[in-house]
Amino acid sequence: MKVNFSRVNKALPPISIKSAKAGFNLIQIMISLVVLSLGFLAIAMMVLRTQEAKLRSQRLQNAQSLAKLKISTLAGLEYEALATGSTESEKIQYGAPSQEVVSYGPLNRVGKTQSESSEGPFVYTLSFVVCLDDTEGGIDAPSEGGKPCGDVESVRPDSLACDVSHTDEGEVEIRVLATYTDRQGNCHKVTMSNIQVDLNL
Repeated sequence: MKVNFSRVNKALPPISIKSAKAGFNLIQIMISLVVLSLGFLAIAMMVLRTQEAKLRSQRLQNAQSLAKLKISTLAGLEYEALATGSTESEKIQYGAPSQEVVSYGPLNRVGKTQSESSEGPFVYTLSFVVCLDDTEGGIDAPSEGGKPCGDVESVRPDSLACDVSHTDEGEVEIRVLATYTDRQGNCHKVTMSNIQVDLNL
């Protein structure tokens, strides 16, 4: 039996090398675009996380600065003036008697309220207590975990508890709690304390 190869060759369509290359190039371009998109997305996420970390660090530093400023302001007062406030403004300036916790805010990064400044955000709260050397208060307070920022009236936090074992005669302990809220609504706390000595003893 004789096979006619000329007829077989005519039955098959000719393969175009050009069209195969064009299809391959299109797939390469699509894969490259997907890879580039993923790369840009990763870079954008990295920039966003860096900005969030910078904001967290900045707010922590601001809260520490506010707490330090409050400590230094109270420590600069005469010993006899501490814990003598009767009105709200006097309590903020001098501290309240009988280990009462004084809270005020929301404040901006320099300690101003919305009525004093338009520069926000107003996310900081300051609370403090002046612990006299002969009285205790709030040492059996429960843990601060889970409490919203600035809420120290219902339950006194551990960081604002007064303990006579911390001071000797003629000493007063100043305890400050600075709180702030992040973008997710989480509360963060900075605590500081300082011993003020009666120089007249």
